[in-house]
Amino acid sequence: MIAWDEVCREGVQRATSRRHRASRRSEFAASGVSMENASFGVALRDLRRERGLSLASLSALTHYSKGYLSRIETGERPPTPLVARRCDEVLRAEGALAGLVPVRRRHQDAFRRPAQLPAAPRAFAGRADALAELDDAQRGHQTVVVSGPAGVGKTATALYWSHRAARRFPDGCLFADLRGFDPTGAPADPGEVLARFLRDLGCSPASVPAGLEPRAARLRTLLDGRRILIVVDNAATADQVRPLIPGSAGCRLVVTSRSRLSGLVARDGAARLVLSPLPEYEALTQLGQAIGGRRVAEEPEAAAEIARRCGYLPLALRIAAERAQARPSVRLAALATELAVTRERLNLLATTEDEATTVRSVFSWSYRALPPDAARMFRLLGLHRGADLGVPAAAALAGTGCSQAQRLLEALAAVHLLEEVSSGRYRFHDLVGLYAAECAEADEPAEERSAAVRRLLGWYLHAADAAGRRIDPLRRRARFDPPDGRPVAFAGYAEALDWFDAERANLAAVVRHAAEAGHSALAWRLADAGGSYFVLRKPWAEWVSAYQAGLTAARDGNDEAGEAWMLDGLAAVHRDLGSLDEALENCERALVIWRRVGDRAAECACLNDLGDICRTLGRTATALARLREALALSREIGGARETATALGRIGETYLWTGQIDQALRFLSDALAVFTKLGDRNGEARVLDTMGVAYQTLRCGDQAVDLLRAALRVRREIGDRHGAATTLLHLGEVYRDVRAEAPARMALREALTICEESDDPLVGRLRELLGDRRGDALP
Repeated sequence: MIAWDEVCREGVQRATSRRHRASRRSEFAASGVSMENASFGVALRDLRRERGLSLASLSALTHYSKGYLSRIETGERPPTPLVARRCDEVLRAEGALAGLVPVRRRHQDAFRRPAQLPAAPRAFAGRADALAELDDAQRGHQTVVVSGPAGVGKTATALYWSHRAARRFPDGCLFADLRGFDPTGAPADPGEVLARFLRDLGCSPASVPAGLEPRAARLRTLLDGRRILIVVDNAATADQVRPLIPGSAGCRLVVTSRSRLSGLVARDGAARLVLSPLPEYEALTQLGQAIGGRRVAEEPEAAAEIARRCGYLPLALRIAAERAQARPSVRLAALATELAVTRERLNLLATTEDEATTVRSVFSWSYRALPPDAARMFRLLGLHRGADLGVPAAAALAGTGCSQAQRLLEALAAVHLLEEVSSGRYRFHDLVGLYAAECAEADEPAEERSAAVRRLLGWYLHAADAAGRRIDPLRRRARFDPPDGRPVAFAGYAEALDWFDAERANLAAVVRHAAEAGHSALAWRLADAGGSYFVLRKPWAEWVSAYQAGLTAARDGNDEAGEAWMLDGLAAVHRDLGSLDEALENCERALVIWRRVGDRAAECACLNDLGDICRTLGRTATALARLREALALSREIGGARETATALGRIGETYLWTGQIDQALRFLSDALAVFTKLGDRNGEARVLDTMGVAYQTLRCGDQAVDLLRAALRVRREIGDRHGAATTLLHLGEVYRDVRAEAPARMALREALTICEESDDPLVGRLRELLGDRRGDALP
């Protein structure tokens, strides 16, 4: 028997031989079809026929529509690299088809103009000299470092200048907070910042290279010949900034830091602008704008003393002014005396005595003036590691009721020790948060700090579990003890989803906090409690971060079951991101553990996931074996959801192999079970797959009806990734029936959704739309 790879090579050679090409040249020339397109199409058709596949079978195997493949074979449509690679995999042509795609037609990511500058500061006073120096520095230097003491207004000055100068950079502005002095002690990784910049500039996630240096080189390549402004805030070291320096002469990098970053100046030729505290007259102007010029004029000496005690720092002045404004009957002289008394009781905040003492004295002044309950709330808030928090979380942290917590948070916001970022949600300025953490360390007993952290983490666990049960009540969950006191409750699906959306940035942070505090069992359970949301919304970075931290915690605690839960979650996210080898490894390791600990329900779910991954890898025989094993086990233990999942995935695997009748039989059975259970997520997935199956059978009306039904469900449950997938399939069906307008509408909507979340489908959607979004990236 002739080996299949030899058949493929012979077919490609025959299709591309000079004689074969010459015999068809006049035919294609007469029809106006590109000869390059025809060469690929002829090779594809010959290889397909060698294997004995129909166009319908090839369509099912590749997940490209029959009409699209037919037009490629006839040369009416140009091949794309994605199509060529998929056909190579299905036909086992060892890259021969990909080699026939003309280089100039290979897909290139489309450049996207970024506009990421945060809003310019509203009340910006003075700094005329500094702004002029920035103008001069950027003319002769590619990188400008804006440094100075804490609270001096580095970020405000950089942003104010950047907004004024934005018109000089027509290709856009990038912005990143490097968190160099973040209270959590976790500076931003420059490699992750580069990856985000590359995606923001139009690179698909798959095209972002691994490693710091390749990413830095890729950024320089993308920016070559362009005029882009990059602003990076709160840098810690020169090494954190250096990979972000652009190579193009038309680009500029503005860096803010409390450090001098001398390495950037000496080695990289950066200009440095050192912001000093405000001149006295500008400080008094700012104070007068806040508390009224009349009060300053009536007590000029006291106002000058307050400004001096604040170190003429804008942040300190703003807090002091709020205190004066809140007490209009108190003379400024009395306030100046209070500040002078407090300053001697503080330690240094940062690196220099002048900076540290003045900034911390203002913080301490406001803190010591708080009522005891507000002061306790302030320092306990310093224990929270997340980006912000809501009233119920603050109540749990302090061990109070929500109404009391709301009152205390409002009191802290009133004196600018806390900022209300949205209704009922608050956050610290980074310096104030650091100071609050120091106050907790100094003024709160260790046992009280530990108890507060435990209350907060326990609240997050039970809140995430309650919200997850509203979103997906049928999901298998790790067990834990019920909450102390009144349980967290959500009125309905929408409220639970809104809660998760608001807490999205905190989910991974609280998992890491639990692990660092030694609560390993709590850490991995927190990650699992967010599983319903992660699967639904696909917040890739938070999903990976939370489960990876949970996995580390489970292993540190020698918790085998916890390790398996985390491996299951990581397998799911890596499957969705296309990292199939990593997904397979995690899933297989989880299966070993589940069998060892004797959790048959978990084993069944893991077998379903393993079959899904094997199918996606093209290992259909293994996939069917695993899925049939899951089906038998689910029926044995009475797991209706896992039965429906196994039936649906067996149907998907048969569709993959071109056995459409078998596929529809299993899919119909799965749909019936999912519908009976009320599992809308499972129902939508099966409806979508059945739509693709009917598309393969060229039953356009049935396909459209099924896909519309799937889309309706996915929109109702807030599954944006699933909606984008269904819109993609719907667009392909419309194109098969020559309905170009609705096809483009569906594909464009899918692309918009995917671009918002860096979904791996972006590249395929752009190809289908012929969307270049401006210039092509190198």
